[in-house]
Amino acid sequence: MMPRTCALTPRQAEILEALDRFQAEGISKTDEEILREANNLDIKYGNDPTYVQNIDGVLTNIGSSKRSTCVLLHARKRLLNILSMTKEDFPRYNLGNALLAIADIKCANSLEELLASSEYREAREHFAAVPRGPSYARANTNRANILEKYGRSYEAIHAYDKVLKQKPNFGMALGNKAIALSFYYSLVSDKSHNLLRQASELLKKAIKEENTAEEGGQGAIEHFKSELKKIEEHLNRYHLKEPSSKQSYNRITKYQSFCRDKDLYLNTCFNCFRCKRGLMDSLSFHFIDSFKAASGEDDHSYSSYTNKTYLSIKTLNQIYEDYATARYLYYQAATRKFSSYDKITQYSCALDYCCNSLRYGLVKTSYIRLFNIMDKIAHLVYTNYGLAHKKLYIDDLRSPSMVDIIKRERSWGLLALHNMAGDFLEGRIYGRYSQVRHIITHEFIDIGLLERPFKDETDQYFNNHHLSEELLHSYTEDLFLLVKSALIYFMNALFQDYLKRRKQGEPLTLPIYPQRRFYN
Repeated sequence: MMPRTCALTPRQAEILEALDRFQAEGISKTDEEILREANNLDIKYGNDPTYVQNIDGVLTNIGSSKRSTCVLLHARKRLLNILSMTKEDFPRYNLGNALLAIADIKCANSLEELLASSEYREAREHFAAVPRGPSYARANTNRANILEKYGRSYEAIHAYDKVLKQKPNFGMALGNKAIALSFYYSLVSDKSHNLLRQASELLKKAIKEENTAEEGGQGAIEHFKSELKKIEEHLNRYHLKEPSSKQSYNRITKYQSFCRDKDLYLNTCFNCFRCKRGLMDSLSFHFIDSFKAASGEDDHSYSSYTNKTYLSIKTLNQIYEDYATARYLYYQAATRKFSSYDKITQYSCALDYCCNSLRYGLVKTSYIRLFNIMDKIAHLVYTNYGLAHKKLYIDDLRSPSMVDIIKRERSWGLLALHNMAGDFLEGRIYGRYSQVRHIITHEFIDIGLLERPFKDETDQYFNNHHLSEELLHSYTEDLFLLVKSALIYFMNALFQDYLKRRKQGEPLTLPIYPQRRFYN
C-alpha cells in the first residue's frame, strides 16, 4: 500500500480508504463475493495509478489470510497481465507475495511438495528482481525465507544480511535471521555456541523493534519470543558462557584480511574471528564406512580406505585445492596492478570498446575453477550415496535417482543441493552464471562498459558475450558463496545421516587425517 506519511490527494485518500475497507471486510466473505467486489472496484476506479498499484496486493493479503487458493490465483493472473504491460517494479513484489502464499498453502513444509513446487522458485525470482526501494527489505526477507524452507540456511543468512545492511532495524529480517542461525546450528557437526548467542541478541532486538509488529503482526512477536525462550534454555542448560571478545592472534596478513572481509574461508563460522579457526578452511565431513580389510573390498589402490571413501577424500582434496587457487587468484586480481605485465602481451584491437588484461584473466580463471567445483560436489554426492555415475555435472543433482535418495533419506541437506542445482538452469536465477561459464570456457567474453545496449535480436550474441567489470566480480563472489554453501549442505547431509544411523546402532565413521601430519 502507498505510505500514508506522504501527502495524499482527495482521490488517493478515497481509493486507499475503499481498499482498507475491502481488505477488512473481505476476510469474512466468500471467494465469489470477494471477486465480485474486486470487479466493482475495477469499474469504479479503473486505471487510476493508486488503485492499480494497490488492489492486487490487497487481494493477495485477503487470499493469504483466508488461505484461499482461488483468490490468490485470481490475483496472480491479474499481476501477470500487469507485468506484461509495464516495466514498473510494483507487480513483481505483489506477484512474489501471491506465489509465496499459494506455495505455503500447497506445501506446508512437506518434503515431497517442496520438491514438486514451482511457485516457491517463481516467487523467489520475482523478489530477487525488486530493486532497492520501499519494498526491497520485505521482498528480500521473503526471498531468504524461501531459501530457509529448502534447507538453504547458509544462503538465507547471507540474504538477511543484505537486507540488514540497507535497513539495520528491520525486525522481520532480524528475527528470521536468528531462526536461520538456530536451524543452521542444529545441522552442523562443528557447533559454535557463538551462533546461538548471535541468534539470541537478534531476537531480542527484533522483539523491541516497532516495525516487527507492523510487518508481521503480533503473531511474529510471539513466535520470536518462543524461539528466544528455547535458545536461552539451551544456553543455560549446557552452561554455555559468552565467549571472550579478545582475539587469540595479534596480527593477520593482507591476504587473511581480504578473505575475512569477503567471507572466503571454508568453515562454519559466522563473523567469528576470535580464534585462528575462523581464518582457516576447516569443514569436517563424516564419511560412514569400514576400512578396506573389514569390508572385504579388494582393489589395486594402496589406501586402506574403501573405494568410496578413498575417491571421496581425493575429490574433496581437489575441491579444496581448486577453491584455494581460485581464492588466491581472485585476491591477486583485486589487489595488484598489472599494467607492466600487460605490456608483455600484444592484444589485438577489435575496433570496439573492449580491452583485455591479466587482471581480467585471473578473475575469469577463478570463476571457472569455482564453477568446476560445483560439478565435483555432484561427484561427491553420487559417490557417497551409491548412485551410478560416469561424467557428472551440477545438473545431475536434479536427476530422478537423486530425488529418490532425497525422499528415502528425508535429507534437508540433499534437498538444498537439489534446489540449488535448479537455479543454474537456463532462464533461472543463476542461469546467466552457467552461460558465462560456457562462454568463457569455449569462446570469449568482453569486460568493460558497453557503449550502447544492443536491442536488436541479431545483436543478442554480443550482449551474451559482454560483462561489466563490476558484474564479473559480483558473479565471482556469488560463486564463492554458492560453492561454500553447497559444501556445507553436503557436510550437513552426511552428518544427519550419521546421527540417524547412530540411533540404529553405532556406525563407523572413518578418521580423516590431515596431510600435514604425514608430509611437511
